[in-house]
Amino acid sequence: MILHWAVAPGFILLSVLIRLLPYPWHFTPIVGMGLFAGAHLPQRWAIATPVLAMAAGDLLLGWLPVHLFGWIAVAGSGCLGFLLRRKRSPLRMAAASVASSTLFYLLSNFGVWLLGCVPGWYPATPQGLAACMAAGIPFYRNGLLGDLLYTGLLFGSYELFLRWITRRSPAAAGAFK
Repeated sequence: MILHWAVAPGFILLSVLIRLLPYPWHFTPIVGMGLFAGAHLPQRWAIATPVLAMAAGDLLLGWLPVHLFGWIAVAGSGCLGFLLRRKRSPLRMAAASVASSTLFYLLSNFGVWLLGCVPGWYPATPQGLAACMAAGIPFYRNGLLGDLLYTGLLFGSYELFLRWITRRSPAAAGAFK
């Protein structure tokens, strides 16, 4: 199977490049890419691909300790993609995308609160955690919309590619399954 050698590096590069462009906050392909990687790539690549893409972008944009929480979340999207390996449908992909978005929202906001990334804004109390989570809702909305869009684009364009290559060369299509 040559898929992981062709797709994983390309996904990392494309995701980093998209993150370097101006975009609405959290409207990136990382989670969709993690789900796709989990569904199609070998296990180690499925988790490493979104983490490497996120880490590369964070290092280029300015690394902060709170980014570790995001890395854990995108590794989780790769793991959730495992649920799409055998059976994929638009509903299952949308559910995995929503779950991944929610995981990213919860972990990243928890990290902001836990590490006190905004001194004085979120006290180390349950009320401070609730305020931090509430402040993250606009980012969650953007992330959810971007994750749904990129998940659909990645899975949909890959299926179109498989159909195209199968028509051109059925033997070559087997290398991508």
